[in-house]
Amino acid sequence: MKNYKDLRNGQQKLSVFYYKLYLLLSLFAATFMNAQSVTGIIYDIDDKVIPGAIVSLIDLKNDDIVDYTLTSKDGFFKMDLVEKGAVKISINAIGYRKKEVIININTDGKKNYILTKDEEQSIEEVILTHSNPIKIKSDTVEMNAKSFVNGTEKNVEDLLRKLPGVTVEEDGKIKIAGKEIEKVMVENDDFFEKGYTLLTKNMSVRPIEKVQILQNYSNNKLLKGVENSDKVAINLTLEDNVKRDWFGSASLSSSFFPESFYSEKLHLAKFGKKTKYFLAASTNTIGHSNIGDIGHLIKPSIEDEPGFINVDEDAYRFGVDSFIFLPFGSQKAKFNNDKLLSANTIFNLTNKMKLKITSLGNFEKNSISKKAITDFNFQDTQFTNVEEFFRTSKKNDYFNKIDFEHDISKNTTLKYSANLSYWNNYKNEHQIFNGLPLEIDQKTNNFSTDHNILLTDKVNENIVWLNSIRFLKQNISNRDDSNQFFFEELVNDFQEIQNYNQTSNSKFQFLGFISQLLYRTQNENLWDISVYNYNKTQKFDNLMGYKNGSVEYFFPEAYKNYFENINNDFAFSLKHTASFKNFKINPKLDVHFTKNQLKYANSNNEKFFYFIPSLNFSWAVHNKGKLNASLFLSRNNTGVLEIMPNYFSQTSRNLIRGVSNFEYLKNSGATLKYSYGDWSDRVFINIYGSYTNFHNYLSYNYNITQAYSIANLISLRNRNDYILSGEFNYYLKKIRSNFKITYANSTSLYEDQIDDGNFRQVASLYNRIGLQLKSGWKKNINYNIGTNLNISKITTDQQSSKVINQQAFFELIFALNKKTKIELKNSYYSFNGYFNKDNSYDFMDFKLTYDYSKNISLSLIGNNLFNVVKFKETSITSYSAYTSEYSLFPRYVMLELNFGL
Repeated sequence: MKNYKDLRNGQQKLSVFYYKLYLLLSLFAATFMNAQSVTGIIYDIDDKVIPGAIVSLIDLKNDDIVDYTLTSKDGFFKMDLVEKGAVKISINAIGYRKKEVIININTDGKKNYILTKDEEQSIEEVILTHSNPIKIKSDTVEMNAKSFVNGTEKNVEDLLRKLPGVTVEEDGKIKIAGKEIEKVMVENDDFFEKGYTLLTKNMSVRPIEKVQILQNYSNNKLLKGVENSDKVAINLTLEDNVKRDWFGSASLSSSFFPESFYSEKLHLAKFGKKTKYFLAASTNTIGHSNIGDIGHLIKPSIEDEPGFINVDEDAYRFGVDSFIFLPFGSQKAKFNNDKLLSANTIFNLTNKMKLKITSLGNFEKNSISKKAITDFNFQDTQFTNVEEFFRTSKKNDYFNKIDFEHDISKNTTLKYSANLSYWNNYKNEHQIFNGLPLEIDQKTNNFSTDHNILLTDKVNENIVWLNSIRFLKQNISNRDDSNQFFFEELVNDFQEIQNYNQTSNSKFQFLGFISQLLYRTQNENLWDISVYNYNKTQKFDNLMGYKNGSVEYFFPEAYKNYFENINNDFAFSLKHTASFKNFKINPKLDVHFTKNQLKYANSNNEKFFYFIPSLNFSWAVHNKGKLNASLFLSRNNTGVLEIMPNYFSQTSRNLIRGVSNFEYLKNSGATLKYSYGDWSDRVFINIYGSYTNFHNYLSYNYNITQAYSIANLISLRNRNDYILSGEFNYYLKKIRSNFKITYANSTSLYEDQIDDGNFRQVASLYNRIGLQLKSGWKKNINYNIGTNLNISKITTDQQSSKVINQQAFFELIFALNKKTKIELKNSYYSFNGYFNKDNSYDFMDFKLTYDYSKNISLSLIGNNLFNVVKFKETSITSYSAYTSEYSLFPRYVMLELNFGL
């Protein structure tokens, strides 16, 4: 247990570090927080409280709104950290006359207000500042796009990165207050659902007038006002002059130092009342992804969506898709030649019928160069493997989807969606393993089709009945060939084998039905009742062998798999939401009766009957603070890889074998979350913690040699996971900048085994802390500066290892004049220590943009100005340290022409 003490000592040292940081931040905050609070209650002339009124504080010097809030259900409002002195307070509420008064914070900080009714008076739009117009209308936050662009934006994604409260991740995923959005619409029509990266990466920002953030959003219009929704969506509105005609943009760029890189994009769109079109084409050789993550288009998945059937299993996908693991994504290490063609149309056939067609083809050619050094250290064994990889791949993606929606009546809607997806991938990998050269070829073909029918009937204003059927089928075939064989000592009957191959097929089929009833009572309580039946079939086979001349030989039965798993789940679910003023409670009970049949050498039939209870509650502690907690019990079944009865080769030097049985893995735990304010408030805080106990879980028994490794999955009991995260946002009014602190900690305590020895206790610890300061000026200069510290530590009974990674970044946007702008980006990375000079990397990019006219701009782009051609980083496991060194894009300078069509 010595190593566990070391882990606790390490945590204590981190605690001292974070305590010092807390003192520093407290001193920093105190500089800006010498302020008062403004509180009060809004009444009407009949002494009834007015919820949802917008209360704004206006600076008397320049008429800017310096803070705002909405009144609670009790009519209460509070604004913290308001500077002392005289300010104007403005109150807006639907159906009441606008009220404005001048108050003195020192003497009038606590005061109630009375509004008089005016039936024709609608709520006025609230503009937070003249420089950054943001309007609030009920559940919609509307931002004027032109107030956030500065000419450096290529597409919608670039615009969204600059909006307050919006985060765009490396793969294009968009989050607001840490929650991923549902979709990005244009003029209230949705082309791609959660596959919105196809739109955001290709559509120009030029025609966009407003960005609307839709809170409490319902994907199904008949559920509005019935379901409890915390979903968020984005709608883009266009300028009037582009709504009736074709519009678009084109981007042409080519490097002249060196002369080998280019990027070209074209998009055309028309958004008429009857028909909408969005066409996109692009090609590039600078590592960019044309489409981002479109997995949701191919296999839609929506959590907690009434009437929607989620499928959480897939056919096994062969090979390693994520070959690049870099903190800044794959772009700088992927030498590519990608092409995309996409045609998408929405037809409003009648006032009651709509047809949407989505079609795309994506063609990728990539090459990646990487060197890996793995230091193995376990028990009394130590050795090092050195591998060099040069991988080329060619992938073709084809995807087609249709969506049909028919409003049978005002309260009944039928939706049908179907998609067909096909892709093939060819990979060739040249390796040098400890001086031994080898060639590996992999060919993969994938076919999938998905059909879904949803009938929604709104019985009355409080009851909605949903019925849905979903059918999904996936087939994936794969063949691996290698000119070297590393498992000779395992296959005694075969001598002097010089090559190796494996053919595999994975098939998955799903058929499910759900009937769900939502009933909202008059006191705002909600009953959610559903009955469903899901049938899943998994089939898998693989043969391992080698060729001698033209004759192919196969290995013994221990290296072959053929099995079929059929699982039928019939379930009843009851969920209730009860409200008691500021307190909500959500108990849920799922009752399952499951039949499972596993066929391979012998057929195994099992029946399961079990309950899954959970309890959630939320408490509005005060008008801006909310506490959420949950207790849960969950079960997850084993997938293809975990069931596999015999050996399967994942790579040319790795074998894995499953537990040879179907299992339900049970876990239970609790979560606790506290939030203060909202993402658009001056102060916004999120704190989250969770504990999960895995009553039974899958771990590994490793057999590791220098030439190969074998991983046998084993079923163990009692794994414990802990998560703690937090985010603090504070708008510094004096410098008009947002200050953010993020923290994340995760700890896992589990067991594994090496060479059938004693079980090892493993403690895996990860800590991350980040600081960021970002300006929101409408001036000639803006900045974004921050740093992140990542600490990974793994401790076992025999050893302990730790990796410290740092990142710092600085972005500066400077406008020389109205037509000329400069954007500078600098990123610094350091590994294996604090500011380790021997293993640090500094990247500098710049962009100079000149707006020749409203529709034409020229840019000079420089990437990787310090010409960092190699990048090395280290990761750890419970038995090794893995150091990867990637070849990166060299320095290049590029000319770019952008023009509107």
